[in-house]
Amino acid sequence: MDRVKWNDFMEILSDDLNRSGEYLINGFQDMVSDFITNEDATVGLSVTAQAVPDMSVYVKVGRLYQQGKQGTLEADSGKLTIAAAHESYARIDRIVAQYQEVEDRPETRNIMTDVVSRNIVQQTVKTRIAGTVVFQVLQGVPAAVPVPVTVPDGWIPLAKVNVPANVNQIQQSNIINDAPKLLAILNHNHNGAGGGQKISYKNLTDTPAIATQAEAEAQSNQNNKKFMTPLRVYQAIVAYFTQFLAAAVFTGIVKAVAPTAASNDNSVPTTSWVRTCFESMAKTVAEILEIQWKAEATGYLLLGPYLGNLKILWGKTAEIATGSAGAFHFPVNLSSICLITMTAPEGYSVNGNGGNIVGGKTSTNAVELFNWGPISAICKVIVVGV
Repeated sequence: MDRVKWNDFMEILSDDLNRSGEYLINGFQDMVSDFITNEDATVGLSVTAQAVPDMSVYVKVGRLYQQGKQGTLEADSGKLTIAAAHESYARIDRIVAQYQEVEDRPETRNIMTDVVSRNIVQQTVKTRIAGTVVFQVLQGVPAAVPVPVTVPDGWIPLAKVNVPANVNQIQQSNIINDAPKLLAILNHNHNGAGGGQKISYKNLTDTPAIATQAEAEAQSNQNNKKFMTPLRVYQAIVAYFTQFLAAAVFTGIVKAVAPTAASNDNSVPTTSWVRTCFESMAKTVAEILEIQWKAEATGYLLLGPYLGNLKILWGKTAEIATGSAGAFHFPVNLSSICLITMTAPEGYSVNGNGGNIVGGKTSTNAVELFNWGPISAICKVIVVGV
């Protein structure tokens, strides 16, 4: 940055002071320009609908940086009028801003009118050149598919204003602020997101792809550059141990326990050991899912709350005489309803006659049975219910 060279005993003129100020201004402008994308940016200056919406908007306080110069809007702007809407077509207007300098702050100062006579008079002069911001509404062209009006040279876009057909007020939802923003360099928390915001992983782009199930399960020819979700990790582990157990059981490469699951020697696993292991795993799964069963002539399979509390019951009755009624009492009571009853008679005569037993009314603990056949018979029953 340039600066004035002051010499001892030299006369200080207003030109020297002005030039010193110009050097500072130019240096600051260069510094600001270096930190602003495309040399234009805003802080604040949000285009806003009126509290009671009408066909106007206003701009909130803020600052404008344009080609290294800073303009400040110290109070909200006045109304910026939006032209009346077209009867049939929408249009897109723009609110644009521009840096301007205004001489202000008038003060009374002593002015030397003649350097020879040293004549002094009082005069009101403006003491500041203020950097401020001015605004303009650019009206778009109504159309079936409207496009925003072009921003002229020397102006900076603040917002697009959608003006639907035949409206008489502008809502905040009609305003799309698109001003270039100044990156928050100071007080930036350096977490990697623009403007100091925290990163949202949902909005990340250009990230490595997620591995497919086939890629997760593959044990070779992988580039190891894709992310794995918890599900993919689980699938990879299952695939690995499936291959590992297959090698252990069917090739004997890995010496496993035999003949019981509790032993730990170098024997090749036997079929009985494999069966024991699978039975143990099945029982563990059944305990987790709260599945119960009784594998006898009269028994049940209770699938538990994770499988809808479905109950499958079976058994057989005592002999039911022809033309008589009987019943099958469930080995476990149902909780609410019997869904299906299946009956099959067990009995026949030498001449080929058989029993014909059908189910009747059901309850939560039994089903009525009737033998319409010509001979007495035992009835086998399967019941499905909840």
